[in-house]
Amino acid sequence: MSIPPDFLIMIIVAVVISAAFIILPIPHWVMARIQGAKITFMEAMMMSFRRIKARKILSAVSLAVSANIDISAEELEKHTVEGGDVKKVVLTLIIVKKKGHQLYKNDVFESDFKGTILKDFSDFS
Repeated sequence: MSIPPDFLIMIIVAVVISAAFIILPIPHWVMARIQGAKITFMEAMMMSFRRIKARKILSAVSLAVSANIDISAEELEKHTVEGGDVKKVVLTLIIVKKKGHQLYKNDVFESDFKGTILKDFSDFS
């Protein structure tokens, strides 16, 4: 008994699509796009190929965009590569913005590298 070619093609397509959802950050990319992040699927896919935790970056970008914080995926990716914690950076920027203070991203990045991010901005509370 042989398998019909159409059925075999459908199985191969289903396996490829399933593998793409497991390997690539498709759901996180879709969520980031819905939130209004300006990131292409190719950029998200390349993060995965560069061994960057794309899900982490895309989640942070979505959070930043929903809080109306101007920060790009490239900036967060660079910060991650340098050893920073993007979630902590974005949350700090959101907290400081909600308090009505002006803060520069580079100050938060630098503070994160020093390990003093919470101490440096505690006076904003």
